Amino acid sequence: GNITPEDLEELTKPMKLNAAAAEAEKEKSKLEKEATDAQKVAEEEARAEAEEMKKQHDLLKDKIAEFKSKTTLCETRIKEIEADIAKQKAESAKIMAINKEMIEEQRKFDELKKKVLQMTEMKETLLSDLNKESTLRKKYYNEIEDLKGKVRVYCRCRPISKAELER
Repeated sequence: GNITPEDLEELTKPMKLNAAAAEAEKEKSKLEKEATDAQKVAEEEARAEAEEMKKQHDLLKDKIAEFKSKTTLCETRIKEIEADIAKQKAESAKIMAINKEMIEEQRKFDELKKKVLQMTEMKETLLSDLNKESTLRKKYYNEIEDLKGKVRVYCRCRPISKAELER
């Protein structure tokens, strides 16, 4: 025999198939290696990203704790300030009450001062009247004493005689 191109084709077909299969196997292993390498890179990137996220998570946790602490301090300070405000309001109310009392006492004081001035004026008037009346009384007293003396002189009574006594 003579080998025809079809026979040759038939004979080389398994070899070609084997070569194609070997090439495919080579390509498959190359692709698997690339996939494995890509998977390793992706895993490494994912691990790095996870570590970065964990660091950020821890940082955020720390910041949250710090903010909670500051918030607690602020709330405590707010309560202290509110207590101070309440005390100051109470003191202000006391001061207002004292102020009202002082205003009332000032009004009473002014009234009493006015009365004292009136009484002082009245006292001055009364003293002036007393001096006038005292002067007038002395004058009248002296006139009465003068008149008594003159009456004694004009109407001097003689003592009762013995004859009159016997009667």
